[in-house]
Amino acid sequence: MFILIEGKDANGQLRLAAPVGMNRQVQPSESEVFVDNILEELDAVDEWYLDQVGHCLYLKSPDGKRPPPAIYVPADSRLS
Repeated sequence: MFILIEGKDANGQLRLAAPVGMNRQVQPSESEVFVDNILEELDAVDEWYLDQVGHCLYLKSPDGKRPPPAIYVPADSRLS
């Protein structure tokens, strides 16, 4: 099931949109939650966040170092 996080309210609670579809191979869990494409959640190696408004890709690199100043990605509608 996919639930869009629309933002936070004044108390810091997440505002969630209505659930739609299923975007994972595993079934939803009551105890585990997966969050996609949120900059604040970059905490593991090889995770990334795409800022579509700012046209910037953030990457948690394996060695903790900055990636090269220019990374070229094929012109495709998806990243894999």
